[in-house]
Amino acid sequence: MNLSKTKLLAGLPGLALLASSGCALAQSETPPQPIQPHMGQEMKQLDQLSNENNALVHRNWGPPPPQSSIPPIKVTPAHGFWGCLSVDDYKHVHSAPSAASPVVGITYDWVAAGPATGQFTKIHIARGKIGYVRTSYLHPFHDKFAPKAICTFEGDQPSGLNLFNIRTPKP
Repeated sequence: MNLSKTKLLAGLPGLALLASSGCALAQSETPPQPIQPHMGQEMKQLDQLSNENNALVHRNWGPPPPQSSIPPIKVTPAHGFWGCLSVDDYKHVHSAPSAASPVVGITYDWVAAGPATGQFTKIHIARGKIGYVRTSYLHPFHDKFAPKAICTFEGDQPSGLNLFNIRTPKP
């Protein structure tokens, strides 16, 4: 072993002690210090500069656009009759009306439901794709946030997601 390696190894215990004491110092808690008088003046000066900057910047966003200029959502209507039903959360959606068929998704909140086939009901997944859930998972429509709401299934949005029209009746 040469001399430089011996000096390095001899210095390691001191380095470890220094590092551990530095960690201990970093972990010790110090009480919060009161704001010094000159810091209070600096804070006032920063507030003043901020107010001056806000006065210089004038944002004129203009009037809001008329509602007629907003393009309507293009909806691909669903073919056939689809009812809006509530469904138990996180239940399997199958590719065919059989528990042995592959799972193609899970349920959440409500679905566009079609006709029942034995123990399974046809549902509209998205982009015209069809799935099947157990009929026992389905319930009359109920919105957790608007208990008196009425739901209709409109079809697919351009993004491919189902478009539900949920509205509350006026009292």
